[in-house]
Amino acid sequence: MKKLMLPFLALGVMTLGIQACETQGGDSDIVTTDTFTPTDTTVTDTNIGTDTTVVAPEYYAVFLEDLSEHRCATSSSGAHGADIDAVALWDGNTLVGYLDSIDAERDDADCTKHGFEDTAQAKGAPQANPKLTEGFYSLGFGWLIGEFDGAAQILSGYDVTVYEIDDDACTAAGLNPGVNCVGSEPYAVSIATGLDCVNEADPNACMVFISDQAEGTATLPLSGF
Repeated sequence: MKKLMLPFLALGVMTLGIQACETQGGDSDIVTTDTFTPTDTTVTDTNIGTDTTVVAPEYYAVFLEDLSEHRCATSSSGAHGADIDAVALWDGNTLVGYLDSIDAERDDADCTKHGFEDTAQAKGAPQANPKLTEGFYSLGFGWLIGEFDGAAQILSGYDVTVYEIDDDACTAAGLNPGVNCVGSEPYAVSIATGLDCVNEADPNACMVFISDQAEGTATLPLSGF
């Protein structure tokens, strides 16, 4: 609040002089005084601003949702759903990090065979020679959410690479994708504010959808947030 003081002091004293007049009874002195009383004026500024800045959410996790249509069979190994070997975050050609903290949930209760449920298999770098029977986590018609090394923030302009046990792994094992080896399977990719996003009443409120067209090993640009 600004307080603007306007002191205005003016005191004019006008003496019109003393005139001598010849009147009966003697001389008469006439004095005329002009006075002005100053007034203090206070001006109050009532325009109090309100900060309307909206803080944009920050994203630290990647969320993968299984879209596989192959029930109870993956990569000839008995695993179910897309098989995640690793996930990497890139700033251009610079590696930001691999998954370090992971939470996941499967929905393969109707399958007689289970396996590949160790989320640690999706941490760190991908296998140099991907195998059909080890070294990955199968989504099992469910989902996986993970944060990267050092809780690295996901920024617009980064890329994410999902390494899945895909058709190339089938071929390397001497099998035929889609014939005697499932190979590449689809999954959706989103980013989230953190691992706890999946526990929110409305997880979509803390996620940004990226793509539901990913399949096999795929690199996706991250933008628009």
